[in-house]
Amino acid sequence: MIRRYPYHFEALGHESLELVSVDDVREFILKTAEEVRTSSLHNILLYLKYFHIFLKETGVPAPDCASLFSYKIYRDMPIQGYVTDEELDRILAVIDTESDMGKRDRAIILTAATTGLRACDLIRLKLSDIDWRKGEIRLCQKKTGRTVYVPLVKQTGAALQDYILNARPASDCPEVFLRAVAPKTAIANAVCIGSMFQQYQKKAGIARHAFDGKGFHGLRRRLAKKLLVTGTPLTTIAQILEHDDLKSSRQYLSLDTGNLKECALDFRGIPLERRELL
Repeated sequence: MIRRYPYHFEALGHESLELVSVDDVREFILKTAEEVRTSSLHNILLYLKYFHIFLKETGVPAPDCASLFSYKIYRDMPIQGYVTDEELDRILAVIDTESDMGKRDRAIILTAATTGLRACDLIRLKLSDIDWRKGEIRLCQKKTGRTVYVPLVKQTGAALQDYILNARPASDCPEVFLRAVAPKTAIANAVCIGSMFQQYQKKAGIARHAFDGKGFHGLRRRLAKKLLVTGTPLTTIAQILEHDDLKSSRQYLSLDTGNLKECALDFRGIPLERRELL
């Protein structure tokens, strides 16, 4: 977007941003708003705002557009999908738990499904982060930088023990989950976890489409829904999922369709009449 911004004005004959007026910038924003989604426009204005702050701090002449870029854009909040219990069971059923890789992958998936930990935290999880006596995992989250404590349920603990004792390669690496092929070091990045999960979904016959919400992060939304339907307060869910802002947890309310139906209005009090069609 930052490349496209000056290119737009260059195409109009302006050789530098010094020659661009506030009205020119306003026209650019209006033109962009017709081509992108509301959520994208929100991000674009934010990027351009920081770009103009940079220009001002470095002494590059440019129009003063702070008021334009500070215009409030409300982003859409679409209902995102999640991995259902039935889908999770199908995925776990196709994992070869006789293989070292299968033991590892099952432990990863169960840990994510029962703790809500993100993939970026799972690949950083260390052996010393697991307190077997207390039955909990303690680690510093990459996204928030805060230390979290999550319970280790019996099924997940058994899967982790099976992997660590019977399948994890002998290594000096402190991380729990290691590569199954050489070099047998820590998993490189969270993308590897997502790809692994998608392969098992395909093997289980689970159809996927873009932005369906059923990727590896869908396990996190699954946990949020299960907590909601059991009556767990939103504030508690925010603490479990380690959201800094309660607004981040409100997106999961849309997953509780059962209770949402109780909020729907019926036709009582609305006069109805039958009309014969000609």
